[in-house]
Amino acid sequence: ATTNPANAAQSKSAAANSAQTPHNHSCHTYQTLLMPYLDAVTQIRMIILAQARSIWFLLPQWCYRRFSKLYQTEEALLKPIRAFSELACRSAELGSPLDMLKGSKSHGNNNDLKKTATDAVPKNMRDEAITLLFAGQDTSAATLSWTLHLLSLHPDIQQRLAEEIASVREREEAQRKADENQTAKPNQNYITKQSTLQMPYLDAVLKESMRLYPVAPFVVRSLQRDLAIPSPSHTCKSVSNNSNHGTTAPSLQPVPPPIILPKYSLACIWIYGLHRNPQLWRKADDFIPERWLTTTTPPNRAHIKPIDPDLSCENKTPWICSEAYMPFAAGPRNCLGQSLALVILKIMLARIIQDLIVVDLGAEPGQRSRQKDMQAGFTVLPCGGVHVQAYSRP
Repeated sequence: ATTNPANAAQSKSAAANSAQTPHNHSCHTYQTLLMPYLDAVTQIRMIILAQARSIWFLLPQWCYRRFSKLYQTEEALLKPIRAFSELACRSAELGSPLDMLKGSKSHGNNNDLKKTATDAVPKNMRDEAITLLFAGQDTSAATLSWTLHLLSLHPDIQQRLAEEIASVREREEAQRKADENQTAKPNQNYITKQSTLQMPYLDAVLKESMRLYPVAPFVVRSLQRDLAIPSPSHTCKSVSNNSNHGTTAPSLQPVPPPIILPKYSLACIWIYGLHRNPQLWRKADDFIPERWLTTTTPPNRAHIKPIDPDLSCENKTPWICSEAYMPFAAGPRNCLGQSLALVILKIMLARIIQDLIVVDLGAEPGQRSRQKDMQAGFTVLPCGGVHVQAYSRP
């Protein structure tokens, strides 16, 4: 039997196409959508900031959607952003933030989620993916910039951090050499997630940096029910009154009624002010990583809580309430990527301080309180950037 060469070539091509795995197809789709997505994200930042600073922000949304050219540009830019985010949802690996979100009560498929005719992904899942991908691009860079700025102003803290990193690396190197199974492998001169788990001071430095400079200084929430906020003067005070018999008797002032925020109101939580509230933090404006350290290490590190000896609470407890610290927001709508962001920040900061000494070029010797102006946009960035000089660590 004879075979037509043209037909054979077509058969090979068809076989190769049929042999394409879903993973390869997904990678190809990612490569196709990536550049349009990045271009759209860069442009839509400017669109949203321009809209927020214009008259359209004060008018009803239907006016903006019907009459503004910004809205038309915004919708065009959202198409590649939505397409890339839907692909991220469908391709989410097991255990990733998006995969965990699928099983949550607030975003799972069991809920009554809005879908469009062309959506294969629930709308609020896609919106969360947009937020996760969009917000994760410059927040880590901003936090790292603020942290390096603070460390450049506090060389003693920077030195203590460098010593902790060096100590952990020395122990790991000694363990590697002692392990007979690792003798044939080359020196692993990199810092891993497991390495950072042994660096409590590194964790404290990053927490204190995010307390002073949360990259998202506020969050807005839509209230799902009426919310009563107690009046600041919620305690009754005793006063002395003169009676007919010339004696004094205490009388109680009426308690002011609580402030009611009605359902569906937009409530803004000022995280920056919460983190610097002097009633909750001792030396609220100072960079003191030690406030996050405990004197003893409990068996379960999940129980470690920050310490502030001068905390002003009714029960005079030395532990800080968890609600007083929320750099990643809080509740079911908090930041999905906070675990990943912390791992990235710890590894990057440890790698930098391990090899380099950072010095603020504008600070005089011994100057510890030089404030850096903030520039508000999507995140709080150092105004004009951070200007530090790096030297090789001896």
